[in-house]
Amino acid sequence: MIIALKEERQKHHYSLQTMANKLGVSKTYYWQVEQGQRRLVYSLAVKIAKVLDCTTNDLFYDYFIEKLNLEGVESDVKDFKKNKKRKSNYNL
Repeated sequence: MIIALKEERQKHHYSLQTMANKLGVSKTYYWQVEQGQRRLVYSLAVKIAKVLDCTTNDLFYDYFIEKLNLEGVESDVKDFKKNKKRKSNYNL
């Protein structure tokens, strides 16, 4: 289940049907996305974020990190960015 997605929808007092209507998908399809039972395409993720007035990272980052079992990726990404920045400084 994509917990942040359901929580944000409920914060806006949107029913499943309301979200589905705003996104142009069926209620069943949207429910499956929210439950993590249907693969989420990027274009739909962007639409959902716009409807809920937040970013795709706010909604989906934690879910995908957990789903892919990539704990510790954040520190790897930070290290990568630091190393990339150092390399770019040497090119000056």
